[in-house]
Amino acid sequence: MCARESEANTQQTPAYNSSSSVRGLLYTTTLQGHTVCLRLSMFPLTCEATTMAVVSYLILGLPWVWGFILGFVLGAVSPAVVVPSMLLLHKEGYGLEQGIPTLLMAACSVDDIIAITCFTTCLGIAFSTGTVWLNVLRGPLEVLGGAITGVALGYFLRYFPSRDQRNLVLKRSFLLLGLAMFALFGCNVAGIPGAGGLCSLVLTFVAGIGWGNAKAPVEAVVERFWHVFQPLLFGLIGAEVIITSLEVTTVFLGIAALFIALTVRLLITFVVVLRAGFNLKEKVFITLAWMPKATVQVYLSSLTNRPSFLLCLYLLLGPSRYFRQV
Repeated sequence: MCARESEANTQQTPAYNSSSSVRGLLYTTTLQGHTVCLRLSMFPLTCEATTMAVVSYLILGLPWVWGFILGFVLGAVSPAVVVPSMLLLHKEGYGLEQGIPTLLMAACSVDDIIAITCFTTCLGIAFSTGTVWLNVLRGPLEVLGGAITGVALGYFLRYFPSRDQRNLVLKRSFLLLGLAMFALFGCNVAGIPGAGGLCSLVLTFVAGIGWGNAKAPVEAVVERFWHVFQPLLFGLIGAEVIITSLEVTTVFLGIAALFIALTVRLLITFVVVLRAGFNLKEKVFITLAWMPKATVQVYLSSLTNRPSFLLCLYLLLGPSRYFRQV
């Protein structure tokens, strides 16, 4: 009797997980899900960036423009931490009823787009050579241009090469990596570096949707490239940090400023999800999950004096590992 009940429960578990996953996905497509995603991606970021700008002006003595540059660098959520963790939780069946993994992954993408746009705008103002309005509009125009170009290239990869060709997986993988690299370095040469990273992400996303289940072999090829270049990526990022140039006072003041900004971010994140239909544990989990800082911060900080080679490694091979989940 117990064995039959156990067998019946085992047979019902996949269906339950599937229905829970569908309900969680439907939650993110509803009006409430959209508003929560937008609130989660906008308000914590802007509040943390503003707090960091004020604190860095008062404590570190930075100019306002560089304070906001620092704020938007630190305000971005790192997908290198959030996305793999959410995919693992989704695979294990946690949070599917409320769509928490899907919500956080979607909001993470929007959060990074907003952070990179604002960072590019502030960086353009700091090194401005033209009018103020041109520098302010440059960031949004770069994002818009990168998104449109990425959609066009993604649709191109959907239909070329055709499905009846030989070595289809190899050709798709080569074109995917090649076009993403061309977008990154091409935009950098054209003087619009903010458009290249978003273009590579969008074209991967659009191509993955068009390929359907056939994208899994391409993902496996990209993942092999990731295993090769991952040590190089983090080695180069570590080389960007010059420890000998750091002063002890600056380090402790920076830690204090970071602690203040993170405290504000945690409070705002908790307030944002108060009326989103989550229980207390889910609210606390979302609040803590919205805190990670990793490779995005190191990469963006290196943009002030480095070319976009690190971007090629991170945006080209990093997020592309997960486009099988599209």
